[in-house]
This record gives sequence, C-alpha cells and structure tokens, in this order.
Amino acid sequence: MSYTLAGLPVISGTVYEPSVGVWHADLEVDAAENITGGVTLSLDGTTFKGTVKRGGIDGGRWSGLIVGGNLKLMTTLTGKSYVSCPLSIPLADIMTDSGEVLDAASEQLTASTVPAWVRSRDTAGNALSTLATSAGLIWRMTRAGTVLLSAQSFPAAEVSFTKIKNNTANAVLTVAPDTSTLVQPATTVDGLAISYVVTAISAESTRQHLYYT
Repeated sequence: MSYTLAGLPVISGTVYEPSVGVWHADLEVDAAENITGGVTLSLDGTTFKGTVKRGGIDGGRWSGLIVGGNLKLMTTLTGKSYVSCPLSIPLADIMTDSGEVLDAASEQLTASTVPAWVRSRDTAGNALSTLATSAGLIWRMTRAGTVLLSAQSFPAAEVSFTKIKNNTANAVLTVAPDTSTLVQPATTVDGLAISYVVTAISAESTRQHLYYT
C-alpha cells in the first residue's frame, strides 16, 4: 500500500466524501516541513486534488485538513440577476468569481434555460447550491478537484472489494478494497444507494465505510 500527500508518506488519515458538497481529509504525514497550498493525495493510485486548509508540524509529523478543490467556495460573491439565459452563464460566473473549476462532465447539463434567478450576496458554495436546486440538479467536488453538476443518480460501482460488515442498524457497509480503485459516493453497491463514503487509511489497511439510504 502506498499513500502519499504532496509526495510525502501518509501515516494515517480519513477521507470524507459526500454525494453532495465538498470532500475533505484529516491526515497525518511523515514530514519535516510544513505542507501548504494545493496538494495531491494519492491512495494506492486513486488521487484526490485539494488544498490545505490548516495544518502544522509536531514531532516530525505534519497533521492537517485538506479540502477538495481550490478552497474558494467560502468566497463571498456579490449579488447578480439573470433572466432567460443558459444555466451555463450564472454557473460560469460562480466559478470565475470564486476561483473554482467546473468539471467538463457538467457541460452537457448547462444548456438548459434559467427563466429568472437572483444570486444573493453569499458564499460561492451557497450560490452553487441554490442554482443547482433551482435547476433540479445536485453538485459535488470531484476527487479531481473540479465542481461536478449532475442529476441525482446512483450508477453501479465497478469496484472489487471484500465485505467486512453490514451494520443495518446504522445503514453502514464496511468493505476492504481489493484493488486501488475506491468506491465513490452517489453510486450503488449491492443494490444499496451510497450517499456518503468514509475511507480510513493506516499502515495496516484501508477500510471504506459506505453509508447508504
């Protein structure tokens, strides 16, 4: 197993991925110097691109919080009004004004017309949520650090794993990945719609806790 952050060995950590919104990771890394800015987290070949929100060195180890994307969705945007325009226009404005990047797969959904929409003075994340809801869509930050707008769907996850436990009381399926491919949120596993994925890593193992609805 090979886990790295910015090319440095990850000792342990947890990645939290919702089906709607932004993923984040709490990590402990073997590092002599502080880690800042944009980084790539690699878990046996599965990569996550994000930005350090906070972190520091203690005893030869760095611990900190990584947030998916460019850490710009908390940017406060000014108000704007839109009338009878393609969804792509207010969406592009949110991306440009905040500094985040739209995933190319979103483009097929952005040609629909927005009859009227007012962007209040608010954070980019809230503006994105409001716009997506008005169009009957959802959004999430991908592992590649891009904003994906999509319809709510749960395609089958093409992932090989070993089942550890199905906690039906709390609706959590725990699995051990058999390969470097990890289960993602907004997919279906054994007929279960996965809404949230928690990936816990250590020197000994990788475990994914799949929360389903």
